[in-house]
Amino acid sequence: MNPDLHINAMGAEKSIGGPTGLIGLGLMGMALAERLLGGGLEVWGYDVDSNRNDILRRIGGKPTLCAAEIATGCRRILLSLPDSSVVESVVSCISPSLTPKQIIIDTSTGDPEQALAMGHRLAERGVCYLDATISGSSEQVRKAEVVVLAGGPVEGFEQCQDLFRLFARRWFHLGPCGSGSQMKLISNLVLGLNRAALAEGLWLSKVLGLDAQTVLTVLRESMAYIKLS
Repeated sequence: MNPDLHINAMGAEKSIGGPTGLIGLGLMGMALAERLLGGGLEVWGYDVDSNRNDILRRIGGKPTLCAAEIATGCRRILLSLPDSSVVESVVSCISPSLTPKQIIIDTSTGDPEQALAMGHRLAERGVCYLDATISGSSEQVRKAEVVVLAGGPVEGFEQCQDLFRLFARRWFHLGPCGSGSQMKLISNLVLGLNRAALAEGLWLSKVLGLDAQTVLTVLRESMAYIKLS
Protein backbone atom coordinates (compact mmCIF):
# COMPACT_ATOMS: atom_id res chain seq x y z
CA MET A 1 0.00 0.00 0.00
CA ASN A 2 1.21 3.52 -0.76
CA PRO A 3 2.44 4.90 2.60
CA ASP A 4 1.12 8.34 1.64
CA LEU A 5 -2.43 7.01 1.24
CA HIS A 6 -4.51 7.55 4.36
CA ILE A 7 -7.96 6.04 4.74
CA ASN A 8 -10.45 6.30 7.54
CA ALA A 9 -9.99 4.19 10.65
CA MET A 10 -12.76 3.03 12.95
CA GLY A 11 -11.40 4.85 15.98
CA ALA A 12 -13.20 7.89 17.31
CA GLU A 13 -11.93 11.34 16.33
CA LYS A 14 -11.96 14.36 18.58
CA SER A 15 -14.42 16.99 17.40
CA ILE A 16 -13.33 20.62 17.08
CA GLY A 17 -15.52 23.02 18.99
CA GLY A 18 -17.48 25.95 17.61
CA PRO A 19 -19.85 26.17 14.67
CA THR A 20 -19.14 24.55 11.32
CA GLY A 21 -19.50 26.77 8.27
CA LEU A 22 -21.12 25.77 4.98
CA ILE A 23 -21.09 27.99 1.90
CA GLY A 24 -23.33 26.80 -0.92
CA LEU A 25 -26.74 25.36 -0.06
CA GLY A 26 -27.75 23.65 -3.28
CA LEU A 27 -28.73 19.98 -3.47
CA MET A 28 -25.37 18.71 -2.20
CA GLY A 29 -24.88 21.55 0.28
CA MET A 30 -28.28 21.09 1.87
CA ALA A 31 -27.72 17.35 2.15
CA LEU A 32 -24.44 18.07 3.93
CA ALA A 33 -26.21 20.52 6.25
CA GLU A 34 -28.80 17.89 7.18
CA ARG A 35 -26.12 15.34 8.04
CA LEU A 36 -24.03 17.79 10.06
CA LEU A 37 -27.07 19.01 11.99
CA GLY A 38 -28.16 15.41 12.53
CA GLY A 39 -24.74 14.77 14.04
CA GLY A 40 -25.33 17.45 16.65
CA LEU A 41 -23.17 20.17 15.12
CA GLU A 42 -24.02 23.85 15.00
CA VAL A 43 -24.09 24.83 11.33
CA TRP A 44 -23.75 28.34 9.94
CA GLY A 45 -24.63 28.51 6.26
CA TYR A 46 -24.86 30.93 3.37
CA ASP A 47 -26.15 30.84 -0.18
CA VAL A 48 -26.73 33.62 -2.72
CA ASP A 49 -30.30 32.27 -3.03
CA SER A 50 -32.19 33.59 0.00
CA ASN A 51 -34.72 30.77 -0.32
CA ARG A 52 -31.97 28.24 0.43
CA ASN A 53 -31.02 30.22 3.53
CA ASP A 54 -34.64 30.05 4.69
CA ILE A 55 -34.62 26.27 4.26
CA LEU A 56 -31.45 26.02 6.35
CA ARG A 57 -33.14 27.99 9.12
CA ARG A 58 -36.16 25.69 9.05
CA ILE A 59 -34.04 22.56 9.50
CA GLY A 60 -32.15 24.03 12.45
CA GLY A 61 -29.13 25.77 10.93
CA LYS A 62 -28.10 29.41 11.22
CA PRO A 63 -28.12 31.34 7.93
CA THR A 64 -25.71 34.26 7.83
CA LEU A 65 -26.02 37.59 6.07
CA CYS A 66 -22.90 37.00 3.97
CA ALA A 67 -20.15 34.45 3.36
CA ALA A 68 -17.60 36.61 5.21
CA GLU A 69 -19.59 36.18 8.43
CA ILE A 70 -18.94 32.43 8.22
CA ALA A 71 -15.22 33.05 7.79
CA THR A 72 -15.27 35.22 10.89
CA GLY A 73 -17.14 32.77 13.11
CA CYS A 74 -16.19 29.26 11.97
CA ARG A 75 -12.84 27.48 12.18
CA ARG A 76 -13.84 24.81 9.65
CA ILE A 77 -15.67 25.88 6.49
CA LEU A 78 -17.14 23.54 3.89
CA LEU A 79 -17.64 24.76 0.34
CA SER A 80 -20.27 23.15 -1.88
CA LEU A 81 -20.15 25.21 -5.07
CA PRO A 82 -20.71 24.66 -8.81
CA ASP A 83 -17.11 24.88 -10.07
CA SER A 84 -13.62 26.26 -9.50
CA SER A 85 -14.44 29.75 -10.78
CA VAL A 86 -17.16 30.13 -8.16
CA VAL A 87 -14.81 28.74 -5.51
CA GLU A 88 -12.22 31.37 -6.51
CA SER A 89 -14.82 34.12 -6.23
CA VAL A 90 -16.09 33.00 -2.83
CA VAL A 91 -12.62 32.52 -1.35
CA SER A 92 -11.60 35.97 -2.59
CA CYS A 93 -14.68 37.39 -0.87
CA ILE A 94 -13.98 35.75 2.50
CA SER A 95 -10.18 36.03 2.33
CA PRO A 96 -9.91 39.25 4.41
CA SER A 97 -11.77 37.49 7.25
CA LEU A 98 -9.67 34.32 7.26
CA THR A 99 -7.13 33.74 10.01
CA PRO A 100 -4.39 31.13 10.62
CA LYS A 101 -5.47 27.63 11.72
CA GLN A 102 -8.76 27.76 9.82
CA ILE A 103 -9.58 24.87 7.48
CA ILE A 104 -11.45 25.14 4.19
CA ILE A 105 -12.94 21.84 3.02
CA ASP A 106 -13.85 22.27 -0.63
CA THR A 107 -16.29 19.53 -1.63
CA SER A 108 -16.89 21.12 -5.06
CA THR A 109 -15.89 19.24 -8.20
CA GLY A 110 -13.17 21.46 -9.61
CA ASP A 111 -9.96 21.85 -11.56
CA PRO A 112 -6.89 20.16 -9.99
CA GLU A 113 -4.48 22.94 -11.03
CA GLN A 114 -6.71 25.62 -9.53
CA ALA A 115 -7.02 23.58 -6.34
CA LEU A 116 -3.22 23.34 -6.12
CA ALA A 117 -2.84 27.08 -6.61
CA MET A 118 -5.55 27.79 -4.06
CA GLY A 119 -3.82 25.57 -1.52
CA HIS A 120 -0.53 27.41 -1.97
CA ARG A 121 -2.12 30.85 -1.62
CA LEU A 122 -4.03 29.94 1.52
CA ALA A 123 -1.05 28.15 3.06
CA GLU A 124 0.86 31.44 2.93
CA ARG A 125 -1.85 32.81 5.21
CA GLY A 126 -1.66 29.84 7.56
CA VAL A 127 -5.04 28.57 6.31
CA CYS A 128 -5.41 24.88 5.43
CA TYR A 129 -7.18 24.06 2.16
CA LEU A 130 -8.47 20.58 1.33
CA ASP A 131 -9.92 19.78 -2.07
CA ALA A 132 -12.23 17.14 -0.65
CA THR A 133 -14.38 16.18 -3.62
CA ILE A 134 -17.32 13.87 -3.11
CA SER A 135 -17.89 10.70 -5.11
CA GLY A 136 -21.65 10.21 -4.97
CA SER A 137 -24.95 12.08 -5.12
CA SER A 138 -26.82 14.30 -2.65
CA GLU A 139 -29.14 11.40 -1.83
CA GLN A 140 -26.13 9.24 -1.06
CA VAL A 141 -24.85 12.01 1.22
CA ARG A 142 -28.12 11.80 3.13
CA LYS A 143 -27.50 8.08 3.62
CA ALA A 144 -23.79 8.58 4.44
CA GLU A 145 -22.86 6.40 1.46
CA VAL A 146 -20.47 8.72 -0.43
CA VAL A 147 -16.68 8.60 -0.59
CA VAL A 148 -14.52 11.67 0.11
CA LEU A 149 -11.44 12.11 -2.10
CA ALA A 150 -9.16 14.62 -0.40
CA GLY A 151 -5.93 16.39 -1.22
CA GLY A 152 -4.06 18.80 1.04
CA PRO A 153 -2.17 18.85 4.34
CA VAL A 154 -2.46 15.58 6.28
CA GLU A 155 -2.91 17.49 9.55
CA GLY A 156 -5.97 19.29 8.21
CA PHE A 157 -7.39 16.07 6.81
CA GLU A 158 -7.06 14.38 10.20
CA GLN A 159 -8.82 17.28 11.89
CA CYS A 160 -11.85 16.86 9.63
CA GLN A 161 -12.48 13.12 9.96
CA ASP A 162 -15.25 13.70 12.49
CA LEU A 163 -17.07 15.70 9.78
CA PHE A 164 -16.45 13.09 7.09
CA ARG A 165 -17.81 10.40 9.38
CA LEU A 166 -21.20 12.16 9.45
CA PHE A 167 -21.85 11.97 5.71
CA ALA A 168 -19.40 9.51 4.11
CA ARG A 169 -18.74 5.78 4.36
CA ARG A 170 -15.04 6.18 3.52
CA TRP A 171 -12.60 9.05 3.13
CA PHE A 172 -9.16 9.01 1.52
CA HIS A 173 -6.17 11.35 1.75
CA LEU A 174 -4.53 11.13 -1.68
CA GLY A 175 -1.67 13.63 -1.53
CA PRO A 176 -1.17 17.39 -1.85
CA CYS A 177 -3.82 19.91 -2.88
CA GLY A 178 -5.29 18.98 -6.24
CA SER A 179 -5.00 15.23 -5.65
CA GLY A 180 -8.64 14.92 -4.64
CA SER A 181 -9.78 16.62 -7.84
CA GLN A 182 -7.44 14.44 -9.89
CA MET A 183 -8.91 11.29 -8.33
CA LYS A 184 -12.43 12.53 -9.05
CA LEU A 185 -11.51 12.88 -12.74
CA ILE A 186 -10.17 9.32 -12.76
CA SER A 187 -13.27 8.01 -11.00
CA ASN A 188 -15.58 9.81 -13.43
CA LEU A 189 -13.60 8.47 -16.40
CA VAL A 190 -13.96 4.86 -15.23
CA LEU A 191 -17.65 5.39 -14.44
CA GLY A 192 -18.26 6.93 -17.87
CA LEU A 193 -16.51 4.09 -19.68
CA ASN A 194 -18.54 1.49 -17.80
CA ARG A 195 -21.76 3.28 -18.69
CA ALA A 196 -20.69 3.42 -22.34
CA ALA A 197 -19.93 -0.31 -22.30
CA LEU A 198 -23.35 -1.01 -20.78
CA ALA A 199 -25.05 1.06 -23.48
CA GLU A 200 -23.17 -0.89 -26.18
CA GLY A 201 -24.15 -4.19 -24.60
CA LEU A 202 -27.82 -3.23 -24.40
CA TRP A 203 -27.78 -2.09 -28.03
CA LEU A 204 -26.27 -5.42 -29.08
CA SER A 205 -28.88 -7.33 -27.07
CA LYS A 206 -31.61 -5.42 -28.92
CA VAL A 207 -30.06 -6.26 -32.30
CA LEU A 208 -29.92 -9.92 -31.30
CA GLY A 209 -33.56 -9.86 -30.18
CA LEU A 210 -32.95 -10.61 -26.50
CA ASP A 211 -35.31 -9.39 -23.79
CA ALA A 212 -33.87 -6.17 -22.32
CA GLN A 213 -35.01 -6.83 -18.73
CA THR A 214 -33.58 -10.33 -18.80
CA VAL A 215 -30.29 -9.02 -20.16
CA LEU A 216 -30.07 -6.45 -17.34
CA THR A 217 -30.79 -9.12 -14.75
CA VAL A 218 -28.13 -11.44 -16.15
CA LEU A 219 -25.56 -8.64 -16.34
CA ARG A 220 -26.25 -7.70 -12.75
CA GLU A 221 -25.85 -11.28 -11.53
CA SER A 222 -22.82 -12.12 -13.68
CA MET A 223 -19.15 -11.13 -13.63
CA ALA A 224 -20.08 -8.22 -15.91
CA TYR A 225 -21.53 -6.33 -12.92
CA ILE A 226 -19.25 -3.73 -11.34
CA LYS A 227 -20.63 -1.73 -8.43
CA LEU A 228 -19.33 1.84 -8.56
CA SER A 229 -20.33 4.33 -5.87
